[in-house]
Amino acid sequence: MGVGWLLNHYLAIGRERSKRLRDFRDAIAVWVMKFESAAPIDLQHLHRISVHQEGSGLRDRCASVREDIRMWSKKRFDIARLAYSSLSQQDIENKDITCIAEALSKTNPNTVKVAKMKPLCDYEQGRQRILKLLLELSNCAN
Repeated sequence: MGVGWLLNHYLAIGRERSKRLRDFRDAIAVWVMKFESAAPIDLQHLHRISVHQEGSGLRDRCASVREDIRMWSKKRFDIARLAYSSLSQQDIENKDITCIAEALSKTNPNTVKVAKMKPLCDYEQGRQRILKLLLELSNCAN
């Protein structure tokens, strides 16, 4: 009889932990779907919302489940969380400035035209970077 309450207590704690982690993985899955279907130009704005949204942003959600992450996954979780939170505009847009640098180094009449062009952005590389970090966060929360 004396051990039963202790066992029930640990089972309740385990169920609560599992629910928090499941809710976290569900939230990550929702953000993954949003990023997969977002227009390339909206990725940076969507990333900013996902990090800073009050209450349901990934920063708050990560803080709420950090203690539930297993000891051997905690370092990977922290690295992925910090990397995701600190993604910059350049990390998401991946502007290719080499075409401008090449144009400026050459002495041809078209240099002025090319120098005024906006650098090309590789949003798909940024999208893959975001999705990889979200997947890492979700994997750590198992």
